[in-house]
Amino acid sequence: MLSAAQTQTIITKPAVFIPDTNTTIAVRFSPSSQDISLYIESPDFFQYTAIGLGGTLMSDSLMLVFYPSSSSSSSQPITISPRTGNSDTEPLFTPGFNFTLHPNSGLVDSVMIINATCHNCRTFASGSVVTSQQTQTILFANGPGGLDLATDDASASIRRHVAYGSFVVDTRSTTGDGPVFESTIRNASNTALLDQEGAVKTSSNKLALAHGVLFVVIILAIGPFDGLIALAFPNWPILQAVSSSIYVAFVIGAFVPGVLISRIYVATQQLRTPHQALGLLTVILVFLMYILGAGLGFIKRSAAKRGQAPPERAILLSNIHKWGSRAVWVLLVISGGLGLKLADRNTIFIIGYGVLVGGVFIFLLPVVFCIWWCRRQRKDKEGDEGLELHERIYNQMQGQGHHGGEQRYGEHYGEQRY
Repeated sequence: MLSAAQTQTIITKPAVFIPDTNTTIAVRFSPSSQDISLYIESPDFFQYTAIGLGGTLMSDSLMLVFYPSSSSSSSQPITISPRTGNSDTEPLFTPGFNFTLHPNSGLVDSVMIINATCHNCRTFASGSVVTSQQTQTILFANGPGGLDLATDDASASIRRHVAYGSFVVDTRSTTGDGPVFESTIRNASNTALLDQEGAVKTSSNKLALAHGVLFVVIILAIGPFDGLIALAFPNWPILQAVSSSIYVAFVIGAFVPGVLISRIYVATQQLRTPHQALGLLTVILVFLMYILGAGLGFIKRSAAKRGQAPPERAILLSNIHKWGSRAVWVLLVISGGLGLKLADRNTIFIIGYGVLVGGVFIFLLPVVFCIWWCRRQRKDKEGDEGLELHERIYNQMQGQGHHGGEQRYGEHYGEQRY
């Protein structure tokens, strides 16, 4: 979140233009009251624009977050959300502040204009704005692009910023009563260009990217591959163990960044969203199926060493493992869709995900049928060969005149069965 990358240059003009985000910020501290007035212009491409006052970090600043309201034609076209928090998580809405939004605020030609005054904003829970200091650090941030918020809810959840930074102003140039007039920033001599190296930083949510990409790989490749291995090579336990271990390793690799992401945002810190609940259930089931598969392998190997068939309960457990694993993949697919919705992905993105999943399913149908048909043909062939062998043994015993041939044949047949 917002960070205090305090620059060395002290800006002595009342307004600052940030070319990296095409944002203009002007702040005015009243000398006769606790009011803070501000004027901001920022492209409405960003989900929000925010500034931080009073400190050099999010943890000791009052953050004012601005985004369009539900109706741009209303008397309050811009929603102002005062927030406090720390540098690691989404800041929390902090009520108790009063604002006046001046008439020229709103959306104009794809630009969000905020001309407002925050009354009695000098003191807040995590710090204060000390105007007696010669300099003040102003933090700024822009939310991700292409995500419309448009709500009157001042406590609405916001996404991690994509650009952020700070600059230092001389309080003598930012002191005055009343709102900041548009003419102030229209005068080029009143606006400083923030082009110092490192003044603006970009951020990307690598955890979210890793979480999403790994689960997509699991859903579209690792899960189906593991299922095909189990179906095509039922008598190759080592190959199945390697395949299922890779499956579980990928699930762990995708689950961990998901947990770390959850603590960042207010909406996900309590693990109450459908995506989180279903995702956690699915991860638990993946581990249960993995343990069940390992247990079945142990039972079969133990029975083989004793020269016996596996117990009947192994058949039930095998069916549970087979159909449970297939159900897990379906749950993963659903959880992935819910995750895209939680991440505010647009409809086209979600449709693309559905098309990919549908493509994998269509590909699997004929492959699974071919494997099933080949296994059935091989089983029928082995059954016919076994019957012919038994008939030859029986006829041989009868031709040689062995006493009790039928009994010996029965004993031999029983040995072949088990």
